[in-house]
Amino acid sequence: MSFFKRSIASHFRPVTPSEQGGVREILLVALPLILGSAAEVIMHTTDRLFLARYSDASFQAAFPAGVLTFTFLCLFSQVASYAGVFVAQYNGAKNTKGCLHATAQGMWLGLFSLPFILLLTPLGLLIISRSGFEPAVIPEARAYFLILMLGGLRVPMSFAISGWFTGRQLLKLNTIANLTGTFLNFPLDFLLIFGGEKIGMPWIPAMGIRGAAYATVISGFAPFLMQLWWYLRSKELKENGWRPAFKPDFPLMGRIIRFGFPSALQVLMDISSFTAFFFLIGRLGGLAQMVGNLCITINHLAFAPLMAFGTAVSIVAARCQGAREPHYAARSGWSGVKLGWCWMFPLAVLFAAFPRTFLAPFNPADSQYTLDQLVALGRPMLIMMAVWGVADTVGIVMISALRGVGDTRFVMLCMIVGGWLLWMPAEFVAYRFFNAGLLVLWGILTAYIIGLGGVFAWRWRCGKWMSIKVIEHDVIHER
Repeated sequence: MSFFKRSIASHFRPVTPSEQGGVREILLVALPLILGSAAEVIMHTTDRLFLARYSDASFQAAFPAGVLTFTFLCLFSQVASYAGVFVAQYNGAKNTKGCLHATAQGMWLGLFSLPFILLLTPLGLLIISRSGFEPAVIPEARAYFLILMLGGLRVPMSFAISGWFTGRQLLKLNTIANLTGTFLNFPLDFLLIFGGEKIGMPWIPAMGIRGAAYATVISGFAPFLMQLWWYLRSKELKENGWRPAFKPDFPLMGRIIRFGFPSALQVLMDISSFTAFFFLIGRLGGLAQMVGNLCITINHLAFAPLMAFGTAVSIVAARCQGAREPHYAARSGWSGVKLGWCWMFPLAVLFAAFPRTFLAPFNPADSQYTLDQLVALGRPMLIMMAVWGVADTVGIVMISALRGVGDTRFVMLCMIVGGWLLWMPAEFVAYRFFNAGLLVLWGILTAYIIGLGGVFAWRWRCGKWMSIKVIEHDVIHER
């Protein structure tokens, strides 16, 4: 065997007991997730690139409308997705029936959420109508939001079924499903946004931002259907039976809600505060909204891989906690931070040093804003983004770790206090009473993110989460 083959074999060998929770285990779990995150980055960046070339109004509308959609979906999706933490902990306890049953109960919770999603849709349309955006942006945002909300009815169930694969570390299948959605999204985006005339399909009209929404919805269904098919066809489900797995278990659903609701509320507080922030930016004018959306789109390059490291830590920490090995869970959190910094430090330097390179692809020749205008406002914002990225790495990884071990109430309280009692009031006061511009508002956001990172690192180090019990051995009975 050559040196190269020996190196590869050594890299992918099973994790030894001494490596549990270490950098190597986190990296092995994170690698497939990073591929999935890269697929998501490509999909969202493609959407924004195409829309920037279609019209400025479409580009400005896509981000706030998309974030508002996720805000309305996230409470239900995150509760259903917490079934994946139960799967991971049951996997650590070597309870296959528990894994199957928790996944099915998460899907039931996702199904029960559908009427509430429909009821929230008119509220979202009203919020956009009264947002204060430029007149050309509002109808674009309403159309994008409506299509994504109706197409998002499957999202909570998608999050639940995904937990079967992440919780049991069947990450290759998860990655294949996500990549399929991404590869489907790219041609659909081009075809539905610009129409089919240029490629010999004149019967397909150019639908602009509506086409982008339809492409997102269609490509989102593909991974869900693939994961559902694999779950239903799995050897474990066939051996243990469909009926025991899918029989509604309201006590188990209650436990999922008990731990998942604070986690979901934390995400809701986080996303809703950011949604309010970007709606506030929309009141500063078209240029400010354009540059704000651009910088967040660029930040997604950093954010998505960090989420992959966070998810990996959540999986490993949950498994270790389920196996009654909290010391390995503790180690996994710091391992995830180290790996996140290895990604974030170089990228932060690039953000600060080459702002024009990152902004130029989103500035077509027919845009009403010049590249010099974008760079003048975007350069200091990218520098601040580079600074907050280092602290955001700690926050993202530690929130995921605390979620995996069940310390969801503390995270929820931090997001409520930090987001809605400190950060957003500070932004509103600066905007309303001091006439603050985009750079000042962005600076307040930077200080908020740095503070959160410190708080969550402190909580993880204290170790109070080690006494939390998410699963009980008598939850899943023999049937």
